[in-house]
Amino acid sequence: MEEKLDLLGKMDNLKLKAFFEDAYDRHKNVHNPLVNWDNQKLTKVRMASILKCMGAKVITMFLARLAKDFK
Repeated sequence: MEEKLDLLGKMDNLKLKAFFEDAYDRHKNVHNPLVNWDNQKLTKVRMASILKCMGAKVITMFLARLAKDFK
């Protein structure tokens, strides 16, 4: 987990966007109780916008927090 977070934290915006778009494409519609794929707000365009605004450092901190304590 730490290695993946370190990798994400070092990505520029283009690499971060590509990484999450690839993950989105690979996992779209796979059963996951945490993601509502029918939610029209969860699009690759919206995700890219959020990633650009937050940047790698904030995304990494957010994901680290979720990994440690999902509540």
